[in-house]
Amino acid sequence: FDFPVNFTESSARRLVSIVKNGPRCGVYSLILMDSSKKLPYGFNIEELRQLAVVFESEGAVSRSLSNEGEHLMGEKYYHGRGVPKDYTEAVKWWRKAAEQNYAAAQRWLGRCYYYGEGVVKDFVEAVKWWRKAAEQNYAKAQHDMGLCYASGEGGEKDYVEAVKWYHKAAE
Repeated sequence: FDFPVNFTESSARRLVSIVKNGPRCGVYSLILMDSSKKLPYGFNIEELRQLAVVFESEGAVSRSLSNEGEHLMGEKYYHGRGVPKDYTEAVKWWRKAAEQNYAAAQRWLGRCYYYGEGVVKDFVEAVKWWRKAAEQNYAKAQHDMGLCYASGEGGEKDYVEAVKWYHKAAE
């Protein structure tokens, strides 16, 4: 959601109802809220906050997120969207999704290793995660693999292999 943009008082109440009753039915909502926007008239954000799932939990709640949800939590922490910017926390969420073969999270986890964001800089580990994503035809990771082969970071410099990955990324 892009809450509260275009939400009326009625739609905001409906959202609270969905968030309140969803877990009973196996439905969990991920709400991205722009706190700089005005809330619908008469809406109490505290009610929604009390009903929200606490994603930082290490318990059953965090395990119930989909790979995409875990990836989105990584993005929230990496960019500081609605939470304090925290690369270590972003890495934690991306690793959960990456270990379940979610290509976008694998690419971002590789990026963190490449730049040393939230983890110790490690080109070999970056290439490991980028390769996993690239082999799933994730174009950004294929491009990253090309860069690594062209520079020799994370392995042997190999221009032929670099061009191969660049071509795959461009397809």
